This record gives sequence, C-alpha cells and structure tokens, in this order.
Amino acid sequence: MDPSDTIPIDYIFFIFNEFESFGFLTDFSTTHTLEEAPIVVHEPLGDIKARIIAGNLMEFLQVLITVKSIHYIDSETIDEDPDEETTFVLNKIKDYFGIEPIQDLDVYRENLLKHRLENVVINTINDLGVVRVSSHNSSLEHKTITLDKDGDYEQYLHDVKNFFGQENCSIESKFGCIRNIQEDCNLSAPGVTEFLIMELEKLGFFHEVERLRFILQSNPKL
Repeated sequence: MDPSDTIPIDYIFFIFNEFESFGFLTDFSTTHTLEEAPIVVHEPLGDIKARIIAGNLMEFLQVLITVKSIHYIDSETIDEDPDEETTFVLNKIKDYFGIEPIQDLDVYRENLLKHRLENVVINTINDLGVVRVSSHNSSLEHKTITLDKDGDYEQYLHDVKNFFGQENCSIESKFGCIRNIQEDCNLSAPGVTEFLIMELEKLGFFHEVERLRFILQSNPKL
C-alpha cells in the first residue's frame, strides 16, 4: 500500500512531514472557501488514517497556540516549555490573527466531533462522514455498505460496482463508500480505482477524478 492511497480524495494539504500531513477537507468540492473547510490530519500508519482535528483554519491555529507544538496538535499533551523561536512564532500568530488559546481542548474536540456528526448524511468508519451534496428534494436513498476484501479482489470489485449501480443510491452514499474504501486501504483492489474514476467523471467531480488519477499513476499496480 502506498501512503497516498488513504489520503481523502477531497483533501488539500498545507503542512506535511514524514509521519503525517494536515489539510483542508473540501467535502467533495462543496465547501465555498477554504477558510470554511474542516482541517484533517492524515496519518498513513495510524489506526484511523484521516481525522478531523479542527473546524476551520482559525480553529486549527487556536489549537496550535494552545498545545504549542505541531507534534501535539492531535494529542492530550501540551508543550509546557517551547523554545524561544517557537514561542516567538506562536505569539506572532496569536497577535496577527487576534486569536486566543482554547480553554478546554477536551470539550472543544468533543463538540467538534458532535457538530460534524450532526451535519453529515452518511457516516463513515473514520467519522469524516459525507455532508449533503445533492438537492434536498432528491428522491435517492442514503445507503451504506460493508465491504470485506478477504483476498477475493474480484468479489470486492463486484460488490463496489453493484453498490454504485443501484438506481436509487444517492451521490452521498457513493462518496461514503469511497471514504471507507480509502480508510480500509482498499484502493489497491484491482480495477477499483479505474472504476471510481469512471463513476466520478459521470457525476462531474473532476477535482476528485484528478486525485484518483494521480494515485493510479503513482501506483501502476492498482
């Protein structure tokens, strides 16, 4: 598995290192501006590969000046003794953006997850979920599917195709399926990435198509 396989296809990174990256979640190109986009951490070796850690960029910066280290941004730890350069930078961020540290990180994170779950129409195994993409008047149904590869790649692809092929299956359901495929590291199942590219082209989600094509080109064995 290539680490890029598990990066959400609606994710735009802005910070990365050898262990993790941080980026904007565009909610399948529905976010009006990146200023409004949730911030996600992607850890390819984590039990959960992609998690929301802040409601938007300003909240991300508030978390940063609270924990005082990018390495602790998604942990219970606070750097009680940052070096002089780090302190200078954090104070500059605080003054420039006019923000203050978060008083209770546990409460913030609890409310963040609660708010996210309240605003999605499809739940996924990493709690990113899928927000509404289609019209409120749509008659299509929101559905989920449990996919189990178990080494049977042909059956896995068959199950994915059957799920997408249901006439009353909503766009959100299909996006939820893609989120779970990526979180479970299953883009490597032969034919899956190519199939998803064709389906998203039909739906007109070309930014996400480009992301899948990049993954396919980076992993010729897919």
